[in-house]
Amino acid sequence: MGISSKIIFITGINGFVGSSVAQYYLNKGFKVVGLVKEFNFKTQPDILNKCAIVKGDIRDKDLLRGILSNYEVNYVLHLASMPIVRVCYNDPETAYSTNIMGVVSLLEAVRALIKKPEKIIIFTSDKSYGPLSTLPYVENMNPTFGDTYSTTKTCQDLIAHSYAQTYNIPLCIIRSGNIYGPGDLNLSRLIPNNILRALKGENLIVYKGVAEYLRDFVYIQDELEAFNTVFENGILGEAYNVGGIGPTRIQTVVETIVECSKTGVRIEYPEKYFDEIEKQWLDDTKLRKLGWSPKVDLRTGIKNSIDWYKRFV
Repeated sequence: MGISSKIIFITGINGFVGSSVAQYYLNKGFKVVGLVKEFNFKTQPDILNKCAIVKGDIRDKDLLRGILSNYEVNYVLHLASMPIVRVCYNDPETAYSTNIMGVVSLLEAVRALIKKPEKIIIFTSDKSYGPLSTLPYVENMNPTFGDTYSTTKTCQDLIAHSYAQTYNIPLCIIRSGNIYGPGDLNLSRLIPNNILRALKGENLIVYKGVAEYLRDFVYIQDELEAFNTVFENGILGEAYNVGGIGPTRIQTVVETIVECSKTGVRIEYPEKYFDEIEKQWLDDTKLRKLGWSPKVDLRTGIKNSIDWYKRFV
């Protein structure tokens, strides 16, 4: 089958990463099928209009089986989830139902097929490692529980490994740091929120005590190349970290937004009302051995993002 005949199914195609992946594979000549729960302000019709879109719930196993079978899907990228830490914190029941049973429903749908996809990527998070004290996180560390969002990602990870081992489901797992870049309309996130605040002339926000937190930040194009590297070269049943530019202070990220926006705004430090892990970063040596490496530094990524949000605003 030629590349132009390959079909990729993206759950959560309506989100930031999903839309970006869709455009990436459209550019490669793939046919793209996407699952959307609802259309909202994050919908990018210029991308989704080029795809076959099915509206439905990620927990609908029969719907998923029908999509996989009817479209004869070659590759699956599972992104559909509740992705915001604070939203999960406020609504744990929906978070557990969506994030955990969503991946179960997808893998049950695959298990029922006679002809299965060539490869599935289950997208989890660096949060699946939980609040481990040993850094950086390496793929062979045992995942653990933490806040609601982190625990759902841990469960996704364990479930995926179980289906790969028990039912020989052809999957890989990607655990990624924080993805940012043009197109992210989850406006409560650190980078989009503060870029928009700067463009409106408002002071930027870093919650008290969070300035020294350390995180990985991955520019969206680097993330897309990581997905493709794992689709092409990843070993079935294995997990791969995507670490990006390495551990970066939250204060550094926000200061970079101030500098690149050239707006003269200041940074405020309001009280924090939620719990998060203080230090998290990933060892991505395993993925680099497959040929991947990040190309975009933080300053370039922030400048590109600001240019995009100027047009968005």
